[in-house]
Amino acid sequence: MHTTLIRRVVVDAARNRLITSSDDKTVRVWQMPEGRLLKVLRIPIDGGHEGQVFGLAVSPDGRTVAAAGWTGWDWEGRGSIYLLDVATGDLVKRFGNLPETVSAMMWSPDGRYLAVGLQGRGGFHVLRADTGEIVASDPAYNDKLLDLDISPQ
Repeated sequence: MHTTLIRRVVVDAARNRLITSSDDKTVRVWQMPEGRLLKVLRIPIDGGHEGQVFGLAVSPDGRTVAAAGWTGWDWEGRGSIYLLDVATGDLVKRFGNLPETVSAMMWSPDGRYLAVGLQGRGGFHVLRADTGEIVASDPAYNDKLLDLDISPQ
């Protein structure tokens, strides 16, 4: 179990895994419908808030989890997104240099893009899921974005 507030709960497309993130600085993968813990995924952490995961998304193929929140902020003054392999827990990629901490994320149905909502006045960005390159953004959105969704169309 998580030891503190659960920030986000997502389900993979096959609906056989539930993935949770928490202020305890972990991401946990659960087998459904049993609710059995399969794996604890970890991102780089530090004292204080560094490592708290607010945004969480699972790729359409269920193999990769994007985890972000108060991640990279204490080291660089910029937000980071970590891509983790669900099966092994390995860190696959890190996308940095975001102007705020991340509060919400979602993969596009085709797996090519990652929609990212930022806290503060950071706005909204769409990144290529393979490179982290920002391909679209709305930095004029003047409030934190707590959740988002992408239409299948």
